Order: sequence, then structure tokens, then C-alpha cells
Amino acid sequence: MTLRPRPAFPSAVARVNLWLNVSADPVTIAGQPHAILAFNNITARKQAEEALLASERRERQRAQELAILIDAVPTPVVIVHDPESRHMSGNRAADELLRITPRGSYRCRRLPQSGPAISRPSRMAAN
Repeated sequence: MTLRPRPAFPSAVARVNLWLNVSADPVTIAGQPHAILAFNNITARKQAEEALLASERRERQRAQELAILIDAVPTPVVIVHDPESRHMSGNRAADELLRITPRGSYRCRRLPQSGPAISRPSRMAAN
């Protein structure tokens, strides 16, 4: 009768999604070469990175859809990108209204202000 060794792992091993950062350094102990191994579980970080990438892809797709929709609207639409209103962009109708070419991005300057400081309007004009 011949004995066969049994495998150390069962034949149907469950798939494990595990990310490891492995580092190895050679050492000599009592004249014998050895290796020191360090395993760092980075699964949570990798899952967070994958979730962030998926979220970025989803939001880019939404932004594209919104840009197409805004551009198709016949009403002028201007989007202000900064609190000082120095960088704005608009749709085709806004470009036509403001007579701006090439379309897309506007640089703004402050309109001259008159009157007492308390009652001065805060208006912007496109260049």
C-alpha cells in the first residue's frame, strides 16, 4: 500500500482579496544566510483608492452630461468658478449674449464704482 501525502490546503480555496506590501532583507545568523520578511496589510488603502477612482469616473461622467445639457439650453448660463468672480465659463447662449469668442472661459474685471462705499454695487463685467 502506497500512502499519498495530503495537500496542505483544500482543493477549493476561497478567493481572498488581500493586498500586502512585502519587504525582504537578507541577514546572516550564526553564519547562515536568512531573510527577514515584513508583511503590511494595505487592503483598506487599496479599497479606498479603488472607491475614489470609481467616484471620480462617475463624477466626470456626470460633469460631461451636465455640460452637454447646459450647452443645449437656449438661455444664457454662466458658471462662476471662484469667489471673486474672476473666472467664469458659460454656454453657447451666454457667449452670444456677451459676444465672446472663442467660447468657454471669461476673464472679468471690476466695473468702476461710484457713490459712498456703503451703497456701492458689486458688479462684474466680462472682458
